[in-house]
Amino acid sequence: METILETFGISGKMKSYRLITKGHINRTYLIKMEDGREYILQHINSEILQNPHAIMQNIVKITEYLQKQNIPLQIPHFYQTAKGEYLFDNWRIMDKIQGITLTDTDNLEAIHSMGYAFGAFHQGLSAFPVMELSNTFPDFHNTRIRFSNLWKAVERNHFSRTSLIADELQQLHDYENPACLLTDGLQAKTFPMRILHGDMKCSNILFNPENFKPIAVIDLDTLMTGTILTDYGDAVRSLMGTKLNIAKYQAFERGYLESAQFLTDVEKEYFTPSAFCMTIELATRYAEDYLNGDTYFHADSLKRLRELLGFANEFAVF
Repeated sequence: METILETFGISGKMKSYRLITKGHINRTYLIKMEDGREYILQHINSEILQNPHAIMQNIVKITEYLQKQNIPLQIPHFYQTAKGEYLFDNWRIMDKIQGITLTDTDNLEAIHSMGYAFGAFHQGLSAFPVMELSNTFPDFHNTRIRFSNLWKAVERNHFSRTSLIADELQQLHDYENPACLLTDGLQAKTFPMRILHGDMKCSNILFNPENFKPIAVIDLDTLMTGTILTDYGDAVRSLMGTKLNIAKYQAFERGYLESAQFLTDVEKEYFTPSAFCMTIELATRYAEDYLNGDTYFHADSLKRLRELLGFANEFAVF
């Protein structure tokens, strides 16, 4: 551990280190030094994040750019090795930003802050040249491709499960075209191409524990390009869980619009449909995983599929 710190030019005596268990992909440690300094040390899981150097290059470009913007958030700071590299055997280190994370919350102040923080993050990147970002997650939110993958899994039917979700598959079939609204709109240039966070959920915001004001947006591994509506819709989907809550939706929207001043009228018009689209897109992934033997999510894919479809039904009439 101390060798890694020295490689990144971190001097002084380490007091302690502790594994942080909240993350599901990377291995993350909190490092405390004798003089009070604190760092976050991470080992990138290259089996899931398959191009760690390109991912890190994207993060550096975005954080350096955001440092020059006047946004009300702290920006993560990463350290370089003596060779000017931000990774060492897939390890990276950054200053610890003080604050708390929330896995889930019904606190409307925190939800408002979540919207405000992500809106400020998007605002700060609204003029960033999108072509400078490496495409590390191609077609991740291409809903047409997600549906195509699902129908291929239906045809293969390797685990003889197709008949067990016939009703769910019919519902997905009926929803296919409306759920592809964002993908089709991006390709038709109805929506501008923008920089996305890629994982806009409550646990990726650091909050002030006393008043739930936002401190920082974290976990930038999923930076990508696309329509801002995929970020917005996915945030609403993750925030709601399995049931539509109008108060939570309004708190998030209000916070987001307070800081996101770059949006077109068309983008704002599609806020509500975006949550439906992203819910169905995720439902196709769970349906595909169920048909393929639950090999990707390693969870009860059938239960999650039905929850998502139930939530989508609520949003379809919202």
